[in-house]
Amino acid sequence: LNNYDSVVAAVRSMTDLGQLGGYALPQSRVTISTVGVVPRMKQLVRDLPGLSLALSLHAPTQELREKIVPSAKHVSMEDLLSAMDLHLEQKTARAMIE
Repeated sequence: LNNYDSVVAAVRSMTDLGQLGGYALPQSRVTISTVGVVPRMKQLVRDLPGLSLALSLHAPTQELREKIVPSAKHVSMEDLLSAMDLHLEQKTARAMIE
């Protein structure tokens, strides 16, 4: 989600009924996967409500995540799960952990 503006533009383009007609994807069928850019995860809730979000943890513990994913050193598991909860609060969105 470090390329947030491009991601949002792409989703809006793929889901634009006016542009694509019957070929447009329903926004509820689009899933964005992230390693955990928490501010952008929270922003997605406002900008693209109903969009599904998948969080790629890469490991079951914070310690192992930090070894595998360097950016994990700056984001706690608790903050990631809290951001995922925001998506679950929307009854039309799905939140997945992979």
